[in-house]
Amino acid sequence: MTSQPIETAGWAKYYDEHFAQHALAAAPAIAAYYETTARGRDDRSLLDIACGTGQFAVWFLERGYTVLGLDLSEHVLRHARDRARGYVDDGRADFLAADATAFTVDRSFGLATSLGNLVNLLADADAVGRCFERVRAAVATGGTFVFDAVTRKGMWEGFNSVHVLETEDFLFVLRGVYHGGTEARSWVSGVVRGDDGQWERFQEKKVITLFELE
Repeated sequence: MTSQPIETAGWAKYYDEHFAQHALAAAPAIAAYYETTARGRDDRSLLDIACGTGQFAVWFLERGYTVLGLDLSEHVLRHARDRARGYVDDGRADFLAADATAFTVDRSFGLATSLGNLVNLLADADAVGRCFERVRAAVATGGTFVFDAVTRKGMWEGFNSVHVLETEDFLFVLRGVYHGGTEARSWVSGVVRGDDGQWERFQEKKVITLFELE
């Protein structure tokens, strides 16, 4: 496996309520730029790679776009499909399980996005290259691809720490470790109260790869 999906329902639920909105904050600026391009003036189609739990996709759906969201985690895709249920039912949205380095689509898109630092969760530069090749094949001529990534500077600024958040429904612990070089590591763990009132424990580790910008 070349990327690192969310592996547990508990972490997906916590991510949905506390992390997914970070990508959403970028949506207005991305749309404003894309819609000034020649392609973007008429083509309202979005391919969202590593779409997570769907907040970003729904922002575009509410503004008349058609959206295909891809993610390797079925746990987050369940949240996305539920959130966008009306758009899925009327054929304007779909959310599919797919590897960011090996997907194919049956149509082209004017806008492609991949937020949430997917690049850093890919195994190596070859995997990043395969991902970008797949995106290029899916984006129409004159289209736009927007992605983000953590840099080494970003890792030094506050990553070496432990964050704890406790509410009535969650206990969440995030530990980040970076000592320089091309890799950082993070551990997330905690417990979350499910819809049935039962508590579920989750624990996941991620390796964050830092690439030279060139």
